[in-house]
Amino acid sequence: MRLRGNLSINEIDVLVREVENRMLDVPGIRNIYVRSGTALRGENLPEDVHGIIQLEFAEWDQRPKASVILADIRERVAELAGIVIQEREEEHGPPTGKPIQIQLASRFPESIEPALAKVREKLESFPGVKDIDDSRAVPGLEWLVDVNRVEASRFGADVTLVGNAIQFITNGLKLGGRCSPGQHRIQNKTVVGQRSATRSRHPGGLPG
Repeated sequence: MRLRGNLSINEIDVLVREVENRMLDVPGIRNIYVRSGTALRGENLPEDVHGIIQLEFAEWDQRPKASVILADIRERVAELAGIVIQEREEEHGPPTGKPIQIQLASRFPESIEPALAKVREKLESFPGVKDIDDSRAVPGLEWLVDVNRVEASRFGADVTLVGNAIQFITNGLKLGGRCSPGQHRIQNKTVVGQRSATRSRHPGGLPG
């Protein structure tokens, strides 16, 4: 599941559960295993993948064909805005990713993105090619903050403190983390309804 936007772990969990609930009564599915989070990596996953749902089908003679089951799932989740669903069959042996993989290289880095866009446009024109993704940065908002150092110093603030305040109302300020078992980030974020640059108040003394 690919999700776009500045989402917390709880918000991601709600969206993943919505998709899961629509699969629960699909004929032919025996078990469902779900993972969600902000740092799912590996297995050639795009940057914006925040949910993985693994399906265990019933015995082949007691269920519809796999293609029919997957088509049913796609139809059930098609109306969910902001969620991109991609299915992938189980791979035996080391994971190799998608059947078509194209790598671009150049001595001129600025020429790679336009070339990538052309390749992707061409792939999208081929019938039967689906679930296309690339390694370009995920589109998002870019913040440009002009800090008046003199005025900020009057309140005991500096560029670092202003940056921390912006993180509180966007992706969250990283407080720590641990790597085993799994990778976990500890972040602090302003509560919903108060995520405004003009209303934000920082515990370090930054004025709202």
